[in-house]
Amino acid sequence: MPSRDGLLGPLFASVGIAKYMGDPGEIAQFFMVNAVQIAIIGLLFRPLETILPQE
Repeated sequence: MPSRDGLLGPLFASVGIAKYMGDPGEIAQFFMVNAVQIAIIGLLFRPLETILPQE
């Protein structure tokens, strides 16, 4: 059962969608991994593409 604590937990519980909430740690990890991937693409691969085009 998901935790009803936090900022949006009571709102989700009152609407009835709290049972569909996942583990907050897993959700945060998912977004952090995606943020790191986007940062790598934007800060590493894009400048390399201007130096050494792959087309």
